[in-house]
Amino acid sequence: MMVAVTGASASGKSAFAEQCLVDRGEYRRIYVATMIAWDEECKDRIKKHRNMRQKKQFETLECPFDLERADIPEGSAVLLECLSNLTANELYRDIGHSDIHVEDVRKKILKGILRIKDRAGELVIVTNEVFGEAPLFGEETEKYRRLLGELNRDIFELADQVYLVEAGIPMGLNKTDICFKKGRKNSMILLFGGAYQGKTGLALKMSDIAAPENKKETAVCLENREASENAAKTENREAADGWSDPLEAAWSRPVILNLHGYIKRFSDMEDTKAREKMRDFIYNIIKNNPNACITADEIGSGIVPIEREDRLWRELCGEAVQLLAAEAGEVFRVIGGIPMRLKGGNE
Repeated sequence: MMVAVTGASASGKSAFAEQCLVDRGEYRRIYVATMIAWDEECKDRIKKHRNMRQKKQFETLECPFDLERADIPEGSAVLLECLSNLTANELYRDIGHSDIHVEDVRKKILKGILRIKDRAGELVIVTNEVFGEAPLFGEETEKYRRLLGELNRDIFELADQVYLVEAGIPMGLNKTDICFKKGRKNSMILLFGGAYQGKTGLALKMSDIAAPENKKETAVCLENREASENAAKTENREAADGWSDPLEAAWSRPVILNLHGYIKRFSDMEDTKAREKMRDFIYNIIKNNPNACITADEIGSGIVPIEREDRLWRELCGEAVQLLAAEAGEVFRVIGGIPMRLKGGNE
């Protein structure tokens, strides 16, 4: 049995993940710790987590790198905490070498997880949600977010159960394979969520549009501004991409990718004009393309940006998503490739 647990910082996901293994019964419990004690704050966090586990009979195995070499007892109950630390450690372990290949890091981490999965009787993996802000970070931070987003999708696909923990409350994410094209009512579909969550792949699948070759990697690239211009161009121009296509493309093509990219084009205008232009754009979609499948990044979380244009961008995006959600027949928030239904349903 493999379980994946995700959530924001201090959401209660660690306590829930530990309890998952305690509830499984009398296994030998191994805590694979990935945090590096860089400073006193890290040392305090490590001490806090050790104290939390003390009465639950966990043995701690320090493994900030090279997960595939971890000495995991056969048939044990393993808690890996956390994937986000491990990913950062592996990505930046050779900080002086800029030629590190992100895909190599991904494959290495997955190899370690699969090895533990094969040896352990029970495996629980904790990861983090760091995807709900506008892409205003530096290149290295975006590289990390993109890699962690893809790894989350990988482990969610491998896991038997996936939980999102918010305010200490665990919610199971339904991994049922959903296809909405055949037999669904004609209506708009809205897919929103953090960056790098697999919204593009879902939109193409729901709309019965064949993705380009190497579908999984392409789906990740499509949410990357630099790669989207070429990767999003499917046959017959069935997908409009907010980072590269004209506004008018969103009024006719069955799939609209990266709505937030379209909305950003209005953020350098005066506030009132920007809102008028955004609303006119959205109303044209609603009027002329009422059956579109639309993806949008959720960029309203985190610290309020300093720059006026960035603040206006996320406000416009929030309003645009609200307008579309009100008209859409089905609305989903996508987490790690799993669509959480917020509105609508199959009848």
